[in-house]
This record gives sequence, structure tokens and C-alpha cells, in this order.
Amino acid sequence: MTSPGLTPATPPRSPMPAPAPHTAEFPAAPAVLACEPDGLDRRFPPALDAVACGSRARALLARDSAPEAADALPLAWGLRQADSRLAAALAQAVLGGRPGRVDTACARLVLAEAHWLDAEPEAADAQLRQASLTLDPARDHRALSDLHWLRSQLASEAGQGAGRDEAIAASIVHATAAGDALRAAHGRLAQACVLAMDEQPLPDAALHEAQQALRADDAGLRMLAHLALQHHATHQTAPPAPPGAADGGALTHGERAMAEAMACGQWRRAILTGCNLGLELFERGSLDAALARLDATLPLARRCGWPLPLASLLQGMANCLIGLDRPAAAADLAREACALTQRLPRARTRLLAQVALADALRLLPGGADEARAGYAQVLAEARAAQDTGMLRCAEYGLACLHEAAGDGAAAAPLVAAALQRAQAAGDVAHTMLCLRLQARLAAAVPGWAGPA
Repeated sequence: MTSPGLTPATPPRSPMPAPAPHTAEFPAAPAVLACEPDGLDRRFPPALDAVACGSRARALLARDSAPEAADALPLAWGLRQADSRLAAALAQAVLGGRPGRVDTACARLVLAEAHWLDAEPEAADAQLRQASLTLDPARDHRALSDLHWLRSQLASEAGQGAGRDEAIAASIVHATAAGDALRAAHGRLAQACVLAMDEQPLPDAALHEAQQALRADDAGLRMLAHLALQHHATHQTAPPAPPGAADGGALTHGERAMAEAMACGQWRRAILTGCNLGLELFERGSLDAALARLDATLPLARRCGWPLPLASLLQGMANCLIGLDRPAAAADLAREACALTQRLPRARTRLLAQVALADALRLLPGGADEARAGYAQVLAEARAAQDTGMLRCAEYGLACLHEAAGDGAAAAPLVAAALQRAQAAGDVAHTMLCLRLQARLAAAVPGWAGPA
């Protein structure tokens, strides 16, 4: 089971008016002169939560006249990852009232986020371009910080690591130019998340900042800090604590990140964090616990209806069901994930869902031909994208099909290639699968003793 592409941050992921105060322990960005206020807060409006924001938003939309930007945009921004369609309707209503230059750009950022969450990246890019043309790069730093923040999310989902990193860095530059300590801290923690998710050790300064941010007064900062520390703990060399044991590492940080994501309206991030908690349990061999964690997150994913988080969750559940010897149920969920990801041609989740479906089908009577076609498609696309992780999944799956058909000679080179890729990636679980298959082939294929 492979991690769904976690984009680094609260808007993140998202899938915000004046900078929030910090606790004494959390380091503030360097003091600089602030430009005129622009952009939006990265919190819910004071004393409101997602439910209250939604009620107020619907009341504004029920009026005969276009809502004032000052009333509507903070609500739209706070709702953008809790109810993206309501947020978009509110932003569209603001645009109908001929708002000012910066308010126009901020409304377009809300629309861009809604398009992105609904798997419409071209429409999201178009809104970002229009917002960028509206903003003054010498003055509108807070709004530009948010624009680059969202741009980093789109780049991450498309697998464009360099573009993601450049956009996060640009977001920090504009936040610093605006004297906005909250946005700058979000950016630095997002960089820590990216490093940790890429299995890079966190520098001491980044690790210290993440630990200090656990006590910040802003839920978004606490969420990002827990995410960074979750992935940092996941990739440490020490063996993880078993499920149910006291765990100050990945599972604990993941659960706290999910709670903070819900608190600050970052429901996309909450869904994907729930998905990664399931992955963590899956990789520990606790399939029932992994399935339960994923299933508990499913109602929120269905309520939001965003294709990528929902497909990631369904794909993870399918993998658990395969491991629990329930291939028919796994195939049903994997088919739904595949249908959702047809709208996501650039997202890796699409290939993950196709592999899950092929894995389920090859275990079902009469499913071999469809499974073979699925693996072949993944193999071709993974070669074009130079995605070695997907290559080894497809190679191993095809090798299993050949073994089942009694064609060990055809299976041998495929599993050898998959084994080499798994060993190069340090994937112990996949390495063991390949070695077990080679052992079965060595016993079944006369004169073949495995790789030299």
C-alpha cells in the first residue's frame, strides 16, 4: 500500500485577516515593515466554526444584493476546505458586486481552490492566472503568499516536486515582505513536511521549530507541526511501537494532526491524514486496525465528495481487504477509486487505484485477463513517468499472473526486476513478497535457481 500524495500543508493542504498571535515558545518571523492589509486570515472568523460559517454564508447568499466582500470573503476562505462548493458560491457572489482589486483576487483564489478540490486543475490554473494579473507584486504580499501557497498544492498533486518547493518558498518570501509571521511560519512548517514526506531527515532547526509549534495558539500551525513530526517519526530507523502500545511517534502525531485539521477547517488534510494513519497501520501488519481507521474516515470523505481524497481512501481500503482475503469487496472499492481518478490524469493515486484493482482481480475467478490489462497499462504509464514504485508493483503483479498460469519462465524476469527495484528503494515488505515468489518459482521451474 502506497501513501496517497500528501501535499505539504494545511491548504493543505488548502486542501485565511491579520496574523495571529503566537505563544512565547514559537519563534516569530523577522520583523519587517507591513504593507497595506491584503489577503485573508488563515483561521475561521473569530468565535465561528465550520457550522456557524456555513449558516452565515447561506444567509448572505439568500439576500437580494451581492454581499459585501468584507463580510463574505472571510467566510468563503474559512469554508474553502470544509464546504468548497458553498465557499465558491459565496466568492462568485462577491465577484458579482464589483469588489476592489485585492478582494477580486482573493475571491478568485477561493474559486481556484474549489476547482482544484473538484479535480478541475485547468480551471484552477485559470483562476490563479487571473488572480495573479490582478495583484501588484510590490504591494499585495499577503494575497500573493496565499496564491503561491495554493499553487504549491496543485504542483504537489501533479507530482511536480520542484514546482511545489518553488511555490512554498515564494509564499514565504511574500509573507515575510508583508510582516506576516503566521504565513511565514506556515511556509516553513510546510517545507519541513515536504522534507519528512520525502524521507529526508529534518535539520535540527526545522525539528525544533516543529516541536515548538505544537504549543502555538493557531490550529493550522499545530496541524502542520504534527504532520511534519508524524512523517519524521515514520521514517526513523527505530522500529515503530506496535498498535495499541503507548506511541509518541507517528500514530500519535497523525491522530493529533487529524484533530487539528478538523478544528481549522482543513478537512481535505484530515481525510488524507486519516488515510495515512491507515497506511501506517497497514505497514505494521495490523490490517483490521488499518481498515477500521480508513472506514472511520470514509463518511467525511463521502460528505466532502472530493475525488482525490475519496479515491485515496478507497484505494487504501481495497488494499486492506486484499490482505484480509476479501478480493471481491476490494475490487468493488478499487473500481470506484478508478472511476474517480479518471478526472485526475496527473495524480499518482490513479495508478495506485489501478494496481489495487488488478491485484484484487487476479485473485478472483475469471479476473486474470482484466488484471493483466490493468497491470500492462500501469507498466506503460509508469515507464513513461519513470515511476519505479509503480513499475515494481506492475511487474510483481504480472509475475504472479504468469505463475498462476504455470508460466514460470515468463514470471522469472519480471519478479527479478521488481525485486531489484524494491531493494533499491529500501522497501522491505515488497522485497519479501518478491523473494517468496522467487522461492515458489525455483521449486516449480526446472533448472531455474533464481537470480545469480
